[in-house]
Amino acid sequence: MASESPWARLSKPLGREHRSLATPALRMTASDARPSARRAACESTSAKHAPSPGKKPDRASPPTKPVYSILQGDGSCAPHYFFLLPEGTRVIVTDIDGTMTLSDEELFQQIGDGSYSPAQNASASTLMNLWAEKGYVIVYLTARPHVFRAETRSWLDDQGFPARPVISANSLVFDESARNYERTWVNWMINDFGWSVTAAYGNATSDIDAYEDAGVDKNVTFIIGENAGQGGTTAIADNDFSQHTVDFVMQAPDAG
Repeated sequence: MASESPWARLSKPLGREHRSLATPALRMTASDARPSARRAACESTSAKHAPSPGKKPDRASPPTKPVYSILQGDGSCAPHYFFLLPEGTRVIVTDIDGTMTLSDEELFQQIGDGSYSPAQNASASTLMNLWAEKGYVIVYLTARPHVFRAETRSWLDDQGFPARPVISANSLVFDESARNYERTWVNWMINDFGWSVTAAYGNATSDIDAYEDAGVDKNVTFIIGENAGQGGTTAIADNDFSQHTVDFVMQAPDAG
């Protein structure tokens, strides 16, 4: 019997302990009803998004003034940023699980243990930061459902990835449904939004197929993990982006 896909396992109903992962990272007591206090708490969580003193912001820095969402019922809140990208924007599209993280299993380990932080593939955050410093906009296109957005953002922040748009699915997608979901979004980026995909990263056959369906050139479709190089894509060897960063990203021109 074929082993069950880890994404298929996640499609089963989550227990109470798993659903708790979807709660906002910051929660305030119900007695703290003053909007000013809530705003201050939100600001404290968003401070880490601000550039460090003396650090030159990259060309595609997120807005410095976040918009706050506060749930009046329990006082939970979260900062949001708007990304208004014109036609011609040069973007880097990347999957997260198994591409930025070491494997798909990292997420499931986090689901089982909320204190666990998924390991990233070698030099993954370095790769994305270099693209951002060159002026390219990173788009994190993940098959994770919206219920895991808080954990996804928190992990990206904690691991030092640039704060950029995160696209998640309305419901869990995997295999063929992931292919359709990713193809739809990349098609929108190219044909409706007028963005130019400079590089696309993934690890699964659904990533390979979706990028091909959307017309992304195989020469700039970079696949890591056990499917590296399949279907004429460009392989990232040994779960390590270091050499790719030197050979390809450092040689790329600035986005301008």
